[in-house]
Amino acid sequence: HFIEIVELIKSKKENLKIAEIGVDKGATTKAILKIIGEGDQYDLFDVETCPFFKSGKIKTDAKIIIHSNTTRIFDSYAWEISKLLINNYKNKEKQLLWDAVYLDGAHRFHVDAPTTAFLKEMINIEGYIIFDDMNWTLGKSPTCNNEFNWNSFTKEQMENSHVGLIVDALVKYDNRFVEIESDDKSRAIFKKISN
Repeated sequence: HFIEIVELIKSKKENLKIAEIGVDKGATTKAILKIIGEGDQYDLFDVETCPFFKSGKIKTDAKIIIHSNTTRIFDSYAWEISKLLINNYKNKEKQLLWDAVYLDGAHRFHVDAPTTAFLKEMINIEGYIIFDDMNWTLGKSPTCNNEFNWNSFTKEQMENSHVGLIVDALVKYDNRFVEIESDDKSRAIFKKISN
């Protein structure tokens, strides 16, 4: 959906500013790089060990800004995005507002709830935010259903979707956003209609 939304915005507007949070191997990123070009800005957020960042395969005329965080347990892209938001408040021209943001990151409440709160303030009117893995849970994940997480999270937190909770708590009932209906229930798409 992020790819389709970027194509839609690109057909109507020059000089896009978009962001992807959770790049990993870069499947979505590579598709977006084929759409955007000179005058566009693409902010990429992931951990410093992100395979795509290490690959050096970023070829585009667009302005790419890589925001990486460490692998320390309490470090995340939420910290970096909070600093961008503060700078945006200080900048009267609001140069850091995005036309579309794709959030496919940690899928954990303690990281993605503050991230969502910050992102909501940094999306342009008529801009979009797409949440991935609405139904994903730690308990059903083959890599996250482990002793460390069972000792770190409650049973409820292991068995319920953090992304779904975040969307319901922070976006679904925010009158500044409208949900864009989709047949794909693994994603939620919202359009910002007012500040």
